[in-house]
Amino acid sequence: MVKRVFTLFSIFFFCLSFSQVKWLSMEKALQLQSENPKKIFIQFYETSCKACKKMDQTTYLNPQIQEYINKHYYPVKFNIKSTENIQYKGQEFQFNSKSKLHDFALYMNVNLSPSMVFLDEKANPITILQGGLTAIEINPYLHFFATDKHLKIKTKKDWENYLLKFKARMKD
Repeated sequence: MVKRVFTLFSIFFFCLSFSQVKWLSMEKALQLQSENPKKIFIQFYETSCKACKKMDQTTYLNPQIQEYINKHYYPVKFNIKSTENIQYKGQEFQFNSKSKLHDFALYMNVNLSPSMVFLDEKANPITILQGGLTAIEINPYLHFFATDKHLKIKTKKDWENYLLKFKARMKD
């Protein structure tokens, strides 16, 4: 009996290890994007952020979200309090001791976490989403930007109609 339980747990964790968002560094995402253009999805977080941890434990563990992000984006996790220097668009960004936030986060208009920033295939910012989101809440945005619907939908009514398509499409 113990052997069976151990085997089942082993299989479960083995499968789980393959179904995760494949987070990259910003440097690696930009390198991959230059070789094979694809949008970049940046999850800005900080280690003390409860909403960030909740998203890690729920939103990003949803298999549909994992699969969609991995297929359509280069996903990046970036700590807004990171002390690592990064290069972006020919500029070097570093931790800002005055604001206690990384200059890259400030450049992307991120001043709280969690925040999600979508970049186009040329690494230009498209938009920012702020606050903790469930899988159901983030799903329409992931599709919206990956499929370039943001270039076509211009009115609030169009957006509401778009959102209706995603209602009850997936479960948390």
